[in-house]
Amino acid sequence: MIATRMDKEPHAYLLPSSGKTICLPNGYTLNACRYNRTDDDLILTFNGSGPIILRHFYAVEKAPYLRDSSGDFLSGDLARLLAGLSVHAVHALMRHSLRRGNQAG
Repeated sequence: MIATRMDKEPHAYLLPSSGKTICLPNGYTLNACRYNRTDDDLILTFNGSGPIILRHFYAVEKAPYLRDSSGDFLSGDLARLLAGLSVHAVHALMRHSLRRGNQAG
C-alpha cells in the first residue's frame, strides 16, 4: 500500500491485510519521525509535514512492515514498541535496527 503525500495535513489510511508492507510517501523517513499510539492507531509524526495515521495498527494480529522511500524498513512489532518511548530511545533503536538490516542485505 502506498500513500500520497499531503503536506501539513494528516494522512490516514486503513491497514492492508495482516502482515503486508506499508510504504511511506516520498520525503517521509522512518528514522526521522515520532511514534505515538492513540487507541488502536499508530501515528507517525514528522517535522515540517503532516502526520501519517495508521488506522487499527494495534488491532491486527500481525502488524505490517513499514518501508520508506530510501528503502529502510521496520517490522510492525518494533513500530508498536517504539510508540511512547523517548525520542532518544527511538533513535538509538533505529540506528541499531538499520545497521542490522544493512548487514542482512
